[in-house]
Amino acid sequence: MSEVIGRTGARSGIVGRMGGAMQLVRKISPSGASTAQFSEFTDKYENYIFILNNLLPAADTTLYVRALLDGTEKTTGYITTSLYSYTNSSSDNGESNVDSTTHFAVADPVGLDVVQGGVNAFLTLSSPTSQGIPHRLYGNMTWVNASTYIYNGTISSHDNNVSEAITGMKFWFHGQNFSGGSIAMYGVNDG
Repeated sequence: MSEVIGRTGARSGIVGRMGGAMQLVRKISPSGASTAQFSEFTDKYENYIFILNNLLPAADTTLYVRALLDGTEKTTGYITTSLYSYTNSSSDNGESNVDSTTHFAVADPVGLDVVQGGVNAFLTLSSPTSQGIPHRLYGNMTWVNASTYIYNGTISSHDNNVSEAITGMKFWFHGQNFSGGSIAMYGVNDG
């Protein structure tokens, strides 16, 4: 455990302990690229966190996420559900549910307007290097579509594969290149 050193008034000293460790493994700014891929998974970390920061497509489209097994893209065997609420401030809130067996996560539809921001997300991938247990991707995503509806989604995904470790993650916009934003991958230990 790491300790937090603090100062309170004229006193200084240890004010608490924080468990675990979070380390930046890699950050990608994929502008102009068709995909963003990560393959730096090791047993050093129990879980990985992906932070998507204003990812923009070159034209309005859908963001997809898939796992790679031994370098090969996994196209089936997911159990994914995403519940989205949305509004444009002039109409009632709406809800939609996106289920998938072919993707780890989906954000649809994403607009290309840089002023409104792209896809922002905080996603946790559990135990990708482990075998014998399912792998899960879960978290929260927000984005704006071309009609200026803002979406907020909760994603829960389960990879039915338990015999192989996940060796990578692939992010891409359907039929479009990235035009801005970044993705950072952090390794996390529980303490």
